[in-house]
Amino acid sequence: MRRLTIWQALAISSQFGILLAASVLVGFGLGWLVDKLTGVGAIAYFVGATLGMVAGVYSMVKLVRVFLQRRG
Repeated sequence: MRRLTIWQALAISSQFGILLAASVLVGFGLGWLVDKLTGVGAIAYFVGATLGMVAGVYSMVKLVRVFLQRRG
């Protein structure tokens, strides 16, 4: 098993951060949209951000699995 270069490690770690932040922001945005359309209140923000976080973590797990399979 070969070692990662510093640039590969940086690319992977930055992809984790961007993926999680984007997922939470999209979830929050969808929660805002649901609130504007239905008027349910701040609970829509919370649910949207939480679902975004769950989706982000799920995507990170998939990314790690693909990375580990390629490394063998």
